[in-house]
Amino acid sequence: MRIALTTLALAGTLALAACASEGTSSAPTPSTSTSGSTSPTASASAKPAKVIDITVKGDKVTPSGEMIKVPVGKPIELRVTSDSSGELHIHTTPAQSLEYTPGTHSVIITIPRPGTIETELEQTGTLVAQLEAE
Repeated sequence: MRIALTTLALAGTLALAACASEGTSSAPTPSTSTSGSTSPTASASAKPAKVIDITVKGDKVTPSGEMIKVPVGKPIELRVTSDSSGELHIHTTPAQSLEYTPGTHSVIITIPRPGTIETELEQTGTLVAQLEAE
């Protein structure tokens, strides 16, 4: 009887601990994918509202400092196609980034409130785009 009660108490404690640890993060977490595949955490309902294609070829970057309107609170996919390795910085709070190698890589972000978010290439400090969230 004592063993059964101890086992039952332990199982209840573990169940409560598991529930308490679910869903405690409120910060937006980017998800990444490579080679044009869909992000593993992006479901059909989380289809990006906007896709922004970024090309890095040699020392040229497209877009190059453009202001791009994006929706507030909706998923935005930043898709980088590059011939070299690098890192795209997204100046959200908290800051996010996408490390990439030659090929195509993407990150899905959500901007929770109106404002302008800069994206830049870390290695050169090149402004890629200013995301104007409305």
